[in-house]
Order: sequence, then C-alpha cells, then structure tokens
Amino acid sequence: MNARADIDIEKASKMWNDGQSAGMIAGQFGISRNVVIGLANRNRDLFPNKKTGAAEVTVAAPIQRREYKPSAMARIDVDVYKAAQLWNEGMSQERIAARLGTNKHAIRRLTGKYRELFPKRPKSEFVWTDEKIAAAAKMWADGMQPREIGEKFGTTKAGLLGVAFRNRALFPARGVGRKSPRGTRKSLTIIPKARQKSVVEPDFGPAEPQIPATEYDLMRLPHAKTLVDLEPCECKWPLTSGGPFLFCSETTESRASYCTNHLERSLPRPEYRRLKAA
Repeated sequence: MNARADIDIEKASKMWNDGQSAGMIAGQFGISRNVVIGLANRNRDLFPNKKTGAAEVTVAAPIQRREYKPSAMARIDVDVYKAAQLWNEGMSQERIAARLGTNKHAIRRLTGKYRELFPKRPKSEFVWTDEKIAAAAKMWADGMQPREIGEKFGTTKAGLLGVAFRNRALFPARGVGRKSPRGTRKSLTIIPKARQKSVVEPDFGPAEPQIPATEYDLMRLPHAKTLVDLEPCECKWPLTSGGPFLFCSETTESRASYCTNHLERSLPRPEYRRLKAA
C-alpha cells in the first residue's frame, strides 16, 4: 500500500466507495484532485473503478433536441384556402402573390406542399388565330406590356413574345434595354475646347520613298500573278500599286522571297551600306 502521511486512506476509500468524486475527496483533505486520482490508481483494491465497481453510476438524462425553427420565408402568413381559390380561378403565382401581399416563392411552396388544394393545371391548348394576332398587335401598338397582353388572351408572356418575333411587321421592336427613370440619368458635362486634350498623332518619321519601276518590271508584267496564285519559290515583288495587285512570280533561289533582280533592289545601296558600317 502506498499512501501519503497527510491523507487518511481508509476515510478516503470510504468516501470513494460512497460515490463521492475525486474533487470532493480532494476538497475534504485540502489537496488537489490529481493527488486523489494518483492514490486511487496505486491502491485499486481500496479504490475500485467506478465503472465496474459496486458504486451506483448515475445515468445522465437524454439530451433534449432543439425544436426546428422554420426559415423566415416559411413564416410568411398566407391564407392557404384563399390562395387555392385564386389558383383554381386560373390566376398565376405572381398575381396570387401580389393579391395576398407575399412573393411568388411562397406561393410556389404552397402549391407543392398542398397539391390536393392546388391541382396541376393541364397544358394550355391556346391557338393564335389571325383575329387574335391582330388584336394583340393593336395592344402592342398602344404600349401594353407583353405580360399584360398575354393575360388578356390567357397565355404567358413568353407565348406572346414568340408571336411578336414571328410577326415583326405587326409587332415592331420597341428598342434595346430599359429606359432609365426620370432624375436618375446623369447629365453630360460640356468641357470647353481650350481644356480638351488634343489628340497626339504618332510620328512615324518621313515616308519611305517608293522604289521606281524598271524595264525588268515591265517585262515581268505579262507573267505576273495574284498573291493567291503564287506558288512556292516564286517572286513576291509587287508590280502594281493598285488593284488588282500583281506580283513578279519569277523563280527564286533557295526558297527566297524575291528573284535575283528584285532581291538586289530590295537591299540598300552599296555606298549606304559603307556609311552604316562606318
């Protein structure tokens, strides 16, 4: 037995077997909890394991689960029966939402949750006749919105727009984009010409002089070809300065771009080469 002199091991063992915790025993003797645990581990015959010993183990109560709180969208107060009545009258989800002061997403959830109150609607068999198209074109010319025109004829906005695209002569385009509300368009600021920065044109230096034509060019002109007709190893020296553009087409050496005559003329003059080398 291994025990400290300042601890009454028999009293501590009795307290342990009575179900007191290590912290309570430590407070009784004025020592730390770890000292009591170490004493129990070294004297397991006096301090049996509480999980397997005779001491009664208190079973913790089951954890009470928190009740589910629906999202803010689901807490919207909607009269389901009123919405079902409007649905059966043929109103769309957007119009039902506007009538009940909510949004179409809440109505969409109601139609899926209470399918017995919101039965599925059969697909529309609406057919556009010439009279209906003419009447819709008159409403279009009066400035009515596509959704409003579609509701007049018991169809959707997309159905009306499809008829409008197929009959552009009766449904002229109203322009691109939406008009900005009054007072939101930014006013243009007029800058005086004196403060405007002048456009700086790039300076490419003096224009390069054109190489004058020679008798050789005139001799090659009957044999000239267009650029798309040139074959590999044929001279690509332009003989004309306007359309149609014609090229020399003389055979070149070593897959060069120009023939011997034009290759010599494309290089700088000998005296200019010496000046550049100096």
